[in-house]
Amino acid sequence: MSVETDLAELRRLAKTTPALDAGDFAAMESLAEILGYLATCARQEGCPEADAIEVFVRAADFTNHEIRAAERKLRKVGFRLVADRLRELAPRTKRQKPTPGLPQFRQVRN
Repeated sequence: MSVETDLAELRRLAKTTPALDAGDFAAMESLAEILGYLATCARQEGCPEADAIEVFVRAADFTNHEIRAAERKLRKVGFRLVADRLRELAPRTKRQKPTPGLPQFRQVRN
């Protein structure tokens, strides 16, 4: 499957599922931590980690600022493929800083 196919499937599921229980991420304090966790899970499942991260980031609609901050942190701890993909994605996202007070994760775009 391609990233575009996965993204379309994720958006289709988001429309048809009233409440998605994605698990408890309360112990994780930053986008970088969550992306690192998702990349590790993708590795364990034998999936391309950079593709999995791209689908998540594009579906969640993060800002350029959020993506670049996560990219820098993940590169420092050795997630080179994920960091490279985040660097590619950042110019395509909104070029604004996050709005204070908004939750870190936003609803999937339609």
